[in-house]
Amino acid sequence: MANQLTQEQTTIIEAYKSPQNASTNFLINARAGSGKTFTAVKMSQYAPVGSRLLAFNKTIATELESRILTAKCQTINAFGHELCRTNLRTFKVNTNKYKFILEDALKAQPLSPKAKFKQGQQKAALEIIDDYRANMGLVTMKQLVQLKGFSDDQMNEVTNLLTNCIEIGCQKTSTVDFMDQLWLPVFFKDKINWTRLGITDLFVDEVQDL
Repeated sequence: MANQLTQEQTTIIEAYKSPQNASTNFLINARAGSGKTFTAVKMSQYAPVGSRLLAFNKTIATELESRILTAKCQTINAFGHELCRTNLRTFKVNTNKYKFILEDALKAQPLSPKAKFKQGQQKAALEIIDDYRANMGLVTMKQLVQLKGFSDDQMNEVTNLLTNCIEIGCQKTSTVDFMDQLWLPVFFKDKINWTRLGITDLFVDEVQDL
């Protein structure tokens, strides 16, 4: 039967329900189509009031909302936006935030002739800034610059430039772009007041897409 739990799913749900695991984080690691989302939905039926289920896009969030009565469903970005709105000062969304930061940084301290951007590299630099934040800083800036094919002559200056852009972006919280809505709550995790949102348990679907 399509809605029948497997032994593995039953084990996960029973472990989640156990009082001794009240402070335990769970990670379901399984192949595509094996029922990870179905398991999360079933787990959420035993979740306390104030729980959230996060999905990667609006379509999935809307679909899950029709199946779950015990937890609020929203996209990961919407949740990040809510965290920023609740914990940071008033801000507005500007998708060009880091484009302007990068341009200003280049005006303030231009790259040397040997490190100067070649055709298409300024766009690549903005992609690196996005990738760094998407990876939550777990991949170093230098590694990302290398992956984009910048030369050895450019490496140190470009790495320092983009690191500086990230630092400026974290200071300029009056404006955020969409990636900031994921990045800033992680960067400011020690300052986030979770009790303001009244969240009890948090479920994240398709977390590998982050």
